[in-house]
Amino acid sequence: MIFNIRDIGAFTDFTHTQIYEAGKRGVLSAAIRLVQVIHTELIPAEDPPPIDQHFYEAGWRYVETAKGADVFNDMPYASVIEYGARADQIKPGKRMIDALAEWVVRKGFTPKTEGNIQATADIDKAARGMAWAIAMSMMGFGDRGKYPRRGIFNRDEGEGGLRIAEKAAARAEALIREEITAEIKEALG
Repeated sequence: MIFNIRDIGAFTDFTHTQIYEAGKRGVLSAAIRLVQVIHTELIPAEDPPPIDQHFYEAGWRYVETAKGADVFNDMPYASVIEYGARADQIKPGKRMIDALAEWVVRKGFTPKTEGNIQATADIDKAARGMAWAIAMSMMGFGDRGKYPRRGIFNRDEGEGGLRIAEKAAARAEALIREEITAEIKEALG
């Protein structure tokens, strides 16, 4: 576009609009790249990675907003993986034991069977027993003082959880800068 000096107001409006829209596109593009970084770099870098059925990983997504985009994980248990859970916050119930029992079977921690009904019932009983033991170890029950109160995703001393969102935020600034710069260059030629 060509502007004369008399059109300085129009030029200012044009560049303001172009830069604003380029910024929004850049933030959206950075959000898309950030989700990819989470999937391909941050989660696989964890030892061991928090991957069982890939639900936590698949929960990371972006959404376009009026100002650009947001990146988030909408899985109900994402906050536990992100920040951990202290032992006193864990309240085992039927749903927790059921989920842990399914995990025990899926991981193959139960004895192998020939597929008959009694063997299946024995596996379910063994899996539920293991699930209960896992839940109790999270809470620190057992011989008083002998077993530590572990909680969930409390691997290190101090703050628990994997903190994938914090690691992603640290990477986001560079991605946003790259994407906005590229969008502004394209918009203004």
